[in-house]
Amino acid sequence: MKKYLSLVILILLFVSCIGISDRSDQQIQFNSDDLSFLYYDSDTLLFDGNTIEFKDTISFLLNRTEVKKVQVVTKITSNRSSPFDLYGESTINGESIMEFNEETGFSYALVGVSRDFINDPGSTKYIYVSVEKRSAYSKFFYPNDKIIIDTALILGVCYDNVIKFKPDSLPNRDTNIKSIYFAKKFGFIKIETIDGKTMERIFPDN
Repeated sequence: MKKYLSLVILILLFVSCIGISDRSDQQIQFNSDDLSFLYYDSDTLLFDGNTIEFKDTISFLLNRTEVKKVQVVTKITSNRSSPFDLYGESTINGESIMEFNEETGFSYALVGVSRDFINDPGSTKYIYVSVEKRSAYSKFFYPNDKIIIDTALILGVCYDNVIKFKPDSLPNRDTNIKSIYFAKKFGFIKIETIDGKTMERIFPDN
């Protein structure tokens, strides 16, 4: 009986190890919706685990008077856990960040996406925006969260798939941000402060 139980346990361990090995060898991929949150010029990506870096220049109109060109850097990386980890999971992470010149009064804006085996097929999306070097406003959307989509008219361009954030409506806020408009495939299209400064996306870029 003991020999039989030992054999069963060994078989179960062997089968589970095969399953874990198969799973750890997989490279998680972003879908088109994930990529639409990043400053990346394609709807598809076959990621092999090696870091991808993509740079672009975005034009904004500061306070409806002055054009500002801002570089945005996108990095897509993979965090593979230790081979001694039981599950050997891998994670794909993407972040796009832009830093504004200090004289604009704006500091930086960042958007990110993360996907792993635990949350798959869902992904986590998040933004960080900071003005005047204050603490950044942040918002996370987890796989089961509902994201409310709207439209917005910015400098004569009508954008679909817009997510609107209203940091100034939050209690105990530590930010000078009044509103943030983020459009899929276009990124940040408007950032407005409580004291009236605006940074609005110019499209097409000039």
